[in-house]
Amino acid sequence: MELWYLDLSFNSLNSSIPSELRLCTNLAYLSLASNKFTGELPMSLSNLNNLVQLVLAINLFTGQILLSLVSNWTNTVSLRLQSNSFSGTITAEIGLLTQLQYLGLDSNELNGEISTEVGNMYILSILNLSRNHLTEVIPRSLDYLSFLHDYDFSYSNLTGLIPAIFQTATTNIFVGNAGLCGGGGCRRTK
Repeated sequence: MELWYLDLSFNSLNSSIPSELRLCTNLAYLSLASNKFTGELPMSLSNLNNLVQLVLAINLFTGQILLSLVSNWTNTVSLRLQSNSFSGTITAEIGLLTQLQYLGLDSNELNGEISTEVGNMYILSILNLSRNHLTEVIPRSLDYLSFLHDYDFSYSNLTGLIPAIFQTATTNIFVGNAGLCGGGGCRRTK
């Protein structure tokens, strides 16, 4: 019998992810949430290309979310990496996850711009990018996310015009982004 469901959440585990996990190629659900896992995500996770849900939230992970990992998770519906110390950018390859419905990258150290390819995840319904060090504008490609109903961009240093899809959102979703402005246009003060 092959292992397809593994939940080790809330166990105070305090090591790196064991490389032996790569042998569990049939895993559809993996949760290591709310532990003290450290280090970077190992390349061995790229073997888990049947993942539907991956929950690594609330740990001590560091480093970048590598392109080679993301590109193998094309069946993933829920990707929860929030409340860690991931760094680097949200790369264009994230757009390959066209089955994704939940993307939680909040409370990390991510920087740079939000890739326009996030707009390729047409069935995305929950998106949280809050509490990062993102810059630039929210890409207009997010206007194509017609199923998106729960989102948060707060405290992320974003600038520019808020895309039309978010014009009716409550202001707390954008708080902490002094450079963002609404549908009436942007006015800069000197």
